[in-house]
Amino acid sequence: MAPPLYDDSKYQCCCCHVERFAWFIAFIGAALCLLGAIGSFLTHQWPQGAVSIINFFVYFSIIWAQHKREAPLYLPFLIINGISLILSVIGLIFLIVIFFWLPDFWMDPIHDQWRKDFPDKSYNEGDLVTGVRVFIGIYIFAIFIGTLIAAAFYNAVYRAYQYMKETE
Repeated sequence: MAPPLYDDSKYQCCCCHVERFAWFIAFIGAALCLLGAIGSFLTHQWPQGAVSIINFFVYFSIIWAQHKREAPLYLPFLIINGISLILSVIGLIFLIVIFFWLPDFWMDPIHDQWRKDFPDKSYNEGDLVTGVRVFIGIYIFAIFIGTLIAAAFYNAVYRAYQYMKETE
């Protein structure tokens, strides 16, 4: 028989229990980190490969927490991803400010690169600014969606952590 808290709606996510969903997140995350590490090492990008290996163990800690039934093993994921979410929000705020302001320190390298890549072509300043704003807007949207997904995953894993603490 399932523990009394098992069917509680606060421990349900995506039509399944939060522990099952957290395991799914961990399995997919660990697999993607492993593939990222292999790709990074094959292309001699050692720092990215090392970060992927560290993230593999962070995701694997969720699986290990469920196997050992020890709630503190969720903490590496929760701490690292909590920091990541905070940095993502700060990055979004920065990009939104850049989107509206477009300061010289942002535009000067773009102008210089244009002159370097296309020395014989002139450009319309308004078109360049519009193009930069469109690119930044798409980037803001992509990071916003990624941050929402990461926050939802964080929430599911945090609720799995709470469930395990309550049932210990």
